[in-house]
Amino acid sequence: MFLELAEALDCPECRSGFGLVAFVDEADGRRVIRGWLGCPMCEIEIPIEAGAMDFRSRGSPEGAAPTASEPPGESVRADGTAQINGPEDTAVRLAALLGLAEERGVIVLLGPGLDDLALPVVRFGERVEVLAWSERDSAPTLSVEELAEGINPLRAAPERPWPIRMGSLHAMALRGPAERALEEARRCLCQGGRIVLLDPGEGDAAAFREAGFEELARDDTTWVGERR
Repeated sequence: MFLELAEALDCPECRSGFGLVAFVDEADGRRVIRGWLGCPMCEIEIPIEAGAMDFRSRGSPEGAAPTASEPPGESVRADGTAQINGPEDTAVRLAALLGLAEERGVIVLLGPGLDDLALPVVRFGERVEVLAWSERDSAPTLSVEELAEGINPLRAAPERPWPIRMGSLHAMALRGPAERALEEARRCLCQGGRIVLLDPGEGDAAAFREAGFEELARDDTTWVGERR
């Protein structure tokens, strides 16, 4: 975990808004490899192991994010021909939709299979830190070199409320039921922050537009918006 990232996080228990404090047992440069995050108000502790923030000990409230992983596979174009969506192709497209070539700051990848794309995605941005949000107990452990690319694994964090301070996110990608994440996405994205909805459900795009997100692009599988 990038040490300064603690300032962009928030306590999921008391939601103090003051950020969390990182305590370091082992570090590599500015990356915390082992330690914990603490709340200065209610004193909860979130362990950091192998660079990953692990919220499993805090439990998961109603509305937790989906746990299944959906590996990229074959899809069908509008003309009926097959299209192969390998991890590299998916990462390139996602990085472009998030605007990582120009973006800086903190971005979130939340939803089945998106944490697996964190490493190829982050390599398209020179000044970003990726919160790779996973609900899987078997999420792979990254090497110190991979963490240094800008990956910050986040395991089993509650979906409501997100452990993120208001206005701290610069972009995010979401896969899964998007409408239930609408309130937290609006709270945590900064003004002008971009959101990419992958495989949005019926009514998701309309709900985000009504909540003040400006539509930038859309097709049959993706909706891209910007927080006004």
